[in-house]
Amino acid sequence: MDSPSRRWWRLLLPVALVAAFLLVVLRSHLQMSQTFDEGFHLAAGYRYIECGDFGINSEHPPLVKMAAGLALRMTRTPAPTAGVCGQEETSKGHGYELGLVYLYKQSLDAQQLLFKGRTATLIFAVVLMIVVFFYARYLFGYWAGIVAMLLCAAEPTMIAHADLVTTDMGVSAGLVLAVFLLDRYLRKRTPVNLVLAGFGVGLALCAKHSGVIVIPIAIALTAADEWMRSSEHGRRAQRFLRAFGGLALILLIAIGLLWATYGFRFWPRPHGAAMTLGFADFLTRVRSEGTTGIMPDHLIPFAARWHLLPLAYLYGLVDVLNVSHPGLPPWILGRLLPHGVWYYFPVTFLIKSTPAFLALLVLSLVAGGWTRPECRRACAFLLLPVAIWYGIAMTSGLDIGYRHVLPAVPFLAIFIAGGVTYLVRNAKKKSLALLPGVLVAAHVASAVLAYPDYFPYSDEFLGGSRNTYKYLTDSNNDWGQGLYQTALWLKERNITDCWIAYDGAADLNYYGVPCRVLPGNPGDLLPMPPAEATGLFLISGLSYAGVEWEPGELQPYKVFHGFKPSDNIGGAMLVYRGTFDLRQVQAVSYAIKANSELQLDAAAALRDAEAALTLTPTSVRSRLKEAHALEHLGRRDEAKNAYAAALKQAEQTGAAWYPAEIADARNGIAR
Repeated sequence: MDSPSRRWWRLLLPVALVAAFLLVVLRSHLQMSQTFDEGFHLAAGYRYIECGDFGINSEHPPLVKMAAGLALRMTRTPAPTAGVCGQEETSKGHGYELGLVYLYKQSLDAQQLLFKGRTATLIFAVVLMIVVFFYARYLFGYWAGIVAMLLCAAEPTMIAHADLVTTDMGVSAGLVLAVFLLDRYLRKRTPVNLVLAGFGVGLALCAKHSGVIVIPIAIALTAADEWMRSSEHGRRAQRFLRAFGGLALILLIAIGLLWATYGFRFWPRPHGAAMTLGFADFLTRVRSEGTTGIMPDHLIPFAARWHLLPLAYLYGLVDVLNVSHPGLPPWILGRLLPHGVWYYFPVTFLIKSTPAFLALLVLSLVAGGWTRPECRRACAFLLLPVAIWYGIAMTSGLDIGYRHVLPAVPFLAIFIAGGVTYLVRNAKKKSLALLPGVLVAAHVASAVLAYPDYFPYSDEFLGGSRNTYKYLTDSNNDWGQGLYQTALWLKERNITDCWIAYDGAADLNYYGVPCRVLPGNPGDLLPMPPAEATGLFLISGLSYAGVEWEPGELQPYKVFHGFKPSDNIGGAMLVYRGTFDLRQVQAVSYAIKANSELQLDAAAALRDAEAALTLTPTSVRSRLKEAHALEHLGRRDEAKNAYAAALKQAEQTGAAWYPAEIADARNGIAR
């Protein structure tokens, strides 16, 4: 038995690791501006606490956002004023505007609001670290727990997302806790362990809609556990029935916890107030955009009809399915593709993992002693969740960031820890016993060298953070977080004459960016740029990749692909100097302007749509703007011809690029 002093020492090391992790996270994020969704999530979380309006940002379950909102309320931070709680719009457009106004137009300090929210949501990262330590120790011993914890604490993407007011860390913590507690229950089936397992599964469900994957994982692990008990006495059918009866109770507890986060209320909004888009209309719209299948066509409507799950949760499930199939255009290995591809996440894993982590994974697979009978169970409980999560992710079209498979990392870290601690104990050569330690140190060194730019981290053999934009985009390198560093970079060089294309949700004026602004996405209504300009250009990674624009030569910032950036700010903002052709930028600016004018001045909208088409005659989106304007002017025959032309052009360019536009064109022709 350990002495009291030895027990304290063994506790001190994991506590020190958590403290070091928190310090790195908080310090590295002090110079990080708002990421794309954080303003929306902060405002939504406040609304949940203020009046229980779960119709705001129903795309995600409320748990993580409620933690951030509670922190704001407890510190007496004023409420968002861009709408009336429980009565405002529930559209995404209003939600992003709500967040924008809250952070930047209410005379509040945006960075202080973010710090409060992020500090609250950091609890999920702490939970993850603690669970990783205890689960690895439970399976393989104390030192495996330390190694697993260290691997997670020094994983760059873990550090990048640890305290964000987003849902990825919450679901990662929930999944590993669910598997740990399910493992304990299946080993020792007591009522207490059953309730705890239900709580763990519930946490995964409440954190993010992809947390629903915990259900097939739990089923697979229960089946695997029973299969590995095949040598035990008793009828297999009876054992399976008892096991899955227990699992059913676990899922009922988990669903009860999900209901609790929505206040045990079916309707999304207080007093039964209506959503901006009714649920039946929402289903009709997503089906017209190509989202079909057993979930949106049968299971979700059934659950809504019989009030089996909160309606706000079902809204979110439909939204996730809609953006996942066919998905968004991914930027992978320097190519923009029309929809998700199966190899996106395996390739992203290789790019975003440290070389030492990959080497440790191979070493653990080869020399970890996993063929031993006593290791079969641990191997199944660690690798089945990874296989199922990746398997589902690889069939999804939502290929926009490594963060979507972040829940797999803790399991791989524990697997590595189990394998390398076995190797160290049983290695016949001292050099082989030292190898895992060297690789763990190299993994930590990668994290140290990446400081403070953990978002854009990529494998050092590919050039590291400065080259990530060549291979990946979105939350892999630029999620809008680079404005703070950009403002500092400009100030240090006394630069005020510049152009910037920023695709994010933060406010440039708040951060003191003095540049003239180019459209970063199709919603940016800005002054018309010249056809050509000379000077310093700052192009965000998302704008460079063009995921929100039309493909090929229609991408307004493709002209910059032919030049090497003179600098790279925080891995997110590319710096160019020279003279550049901006006619494609003019074209999208005319199209954006036409869209903004449609309701008030259809004739002006038509003129701007035609100006866009003059510059880019193959643009499907500009052709649709023309059709909309003609329809508003009552010129139905011409509008139908324009809709037909848009449909034909979309099919010629590639229908996979234009699912929403094709639905729009067909509806226009049918009207």
